[in-house]
Amino acid sequence: MPDAFDIWRAGAPRIDFFGPDTYGFDFLVSSARYTQSGNPLFVPETSSGLEGAARALYAFGRHDAIGFSPFGVDGSFWPERVPDSDFQIGYDILAQLTPLIVAHQGKGTMSAVLLEPKDPPKQIQLGNYTLTAAFLSGPVGKRWAAAETPTLGGALFIATGPNEYIVAGFGVTISFAPNTPGHPLAGLGTVEEGAFVNGRWVPGRQLAGDETEEGDYVSLYESGIQRLTLYRYR
Repeated sequence: MPDAFDIWRAGAPRIDFFGPDTYGFDFLVSSARYTQSGNPLFVPETSSGLEGAARALYAFGRHDAIGFSPFGVDGSFWPERVPDSDFQIGYDILAQLTPLIVAHQGKGTMSAVLLEPKDPPKQIQLGNYTLTAAFLSGPVGKRWAAAETPTLGGALFIATGPNEYIVAGFGVTISFAPNTPGHPLAGLGTVEEGAFVNGRWVPGRQLAGDETEEGDYVSLYESGIQRLTLYRYR
């Protein structure tokens, strides 16, 4: 379909956009192909559960998706999975971040990663820093209904200031390196777990020490949102 966008537009000009129905296909490839030639990303059908949650974070963070609809979350095909608590947590993260996501769409201040266990770390230039994201093996934690090792890790990043980021998702670690002139090294100044309530950040635990490897990286071991500040040094 993506290879024939222009043909479809010429023959059926009333079509507003095209969307991928994707399961076993490479989601990274299909989402990139469906955002070419000005086509917005709308995912009408895809996996639910942990996999769907990771894909949703990636779709909105990396490709400014306008919609995402996983299959079977109502349990009509798998009654034993009602409710789909794993996927609900992913949507809860997105619901909390919606005002920020809308504010940062199309501005180059937001991105995301989607990682499989076999994937090497990925680098993303975002704001004044280059983020290196790596898959975090092991169970996602008690907050996930399945408490299972995910087959995908997903994280969304928003640069909210020159030295401030929001990171959200699960199954990923993130380190930071400066990409602008100045001191060559970056450290984590503050790292807070927390939540957005009615658009306002409500901080929870302060993380440090072993939880950040002495300020070297952020760990999204359990699903959630973290707010962090950075400093530079030599």
